[in-house]
Amino acid sequence: MVNGGKYMKNVGIGLGVIMLVPVVVSAFAPVLRPLARSMVKAGVRAYERSRESVEEMGESFEDIVAEVHEEMIEANDSDALMSAMEKEAMSTEERVAGTR
Repeated sequence: MVNGGKYMKNVGIGLGVIMLVPVVVSAFAPVLRPLARSMVKAGVRAYERSRESVEEMGESFEDIVAEVHEEMIEANDSDALMSAMEKEAMSTEERVAGTR
């Protein structure tokens, strides 16, 4: 029976809290609403700034990738040029050796 008394006490406290919440919220609404609005504004501003930062980082990364791609193309072109020059030099040496 002792446990039943504690149970009823807890139920009574819970019901009292449930009944008081609307009254407390109504009393603090003039203070809570502007506070909530300012918190939402701060959240939106932080989101916009972070989105802009992420976009800038993305653009920078794309620029770096494009630069690396161009360097790779130039390296492949120079490798192809060197290879062609080596082949030309070898064929010239063979021609010179064949005329002797």
